[in-house]
Amino acid sequence: MTALEASTTGRRYGGPDALAAGIVQDLAEPGELRERSCARLRPLATKDASTLGAIKEAIHGDLLALVPTTAGTRP
Repeated sequence: MTALEASTTGRRYGGPDALAAGIVQDLAEPGELRERSCARLRPLATKDASTLGAIKEAIHGDLLALVPTTAGTRP
């Protein structure tokens, strides 16, 4: 319902509202953004990139198929 509301009304969500609506998973102050982001990503650094790509493709493949490509590759 959140995506429908945002897309049909143009509603913008600030941090707390986005967290409450489930659009984001966490909030961070500007000064702690880099460290908090790195902490969330650090566990993924040891994962096999092709496995992560396959997971993303399985989850979002139908949407990615709609994205225009450049030089025959998707972003």
